[in-house]
Amino acid sequence: MQRLMAIVTFVLFAGCVPLSYAYTPATSNPVARKPAGCKFDIHTTTPTQGYSELGTLKHYNGEAPKDTEKFRKAVAEQVCDVGGDAVIVTTNEKGLYTTGSVVKYVGGAEPVKPVQDMPSVQQSDTEVPTK
Repeated sequence: MQRLMAIVTFVLFAGCVPLSYAYTPATSNPVARKPAGCKFDIHTTTPTQGYSELGTLKHYNGEAPKDTEKFRKAVAEQVCDVGGDAVIVTTNEKGLYTTGSVVKYVGGAEPVKPVQDMPSVQQSDTEVPTK
């Protein structure tokens, strides 16, 4: 009977483990914290604007979510603490949110434009070298 109670207790306790993610910084630069409850984006693909990676989040405890809002709630405190603007999330083969990169948006330079005034073919050099 004691063994059965131990198994039931373990199963009940295992279902109550809080969802958490371990954060690993990508840089030793100081961070500019944001207030608790800050807003941040969740991306499932690479964002179009420029960004700098602050660190990574890896599923640590509890049942990994498939839902963006559950993931957001689980990582919100960590993302705001490090000044993140967004998380680029990666799912596993089951569609669970298991890892993510916390990023800060950076003002990017304009994309390099092709030079219009360069000749398409370089002309040959007809100069004879002097000795």
